[in-house]
Amino acid sequence: YYRKWYAKNGRNRNNNYIEKMLEWQQANPEKAKIHIQLHLALKTGEIKRINICSKCKRKTKTQAHHIDYNHFLNFIWLCASCHKKEHLT
Repeated sequence: YYRKWYAKNGRNRNNNYIEKMLEWQQANPEKAKIHIQLHLALKTGEIKRINICSKCKRKTKTQAHHIDYNHFLNFIWLCASCHKKEHLT
C-alpha cells in the first residue's frame, strides 16, 4: 500500500527541496557538520531519541534542536511545533 501511495503522491516536500538543502549546507558548513555528527550518533546508538518534547511534554516523534553549535551533543528534543516556535523567536 505505502509503496503505491508514495509512487503516486511522493513525499510532501517542495520539488526543489534537495537544492535548498544543499544551498543551506554550503552556506552553513559548521552547522551541517554538527547535524551529520548527531545523525551518526543516533545511527550508532550513542544517542537515543526521546519521544517526549522537552518543552510541552507531549508524547510524539521529536526533533533535535541545537541550543548552540559548539558541540553536537548540545541540543534538546522538541516536537515539530515547539521546534518551529523556537526558530521563530
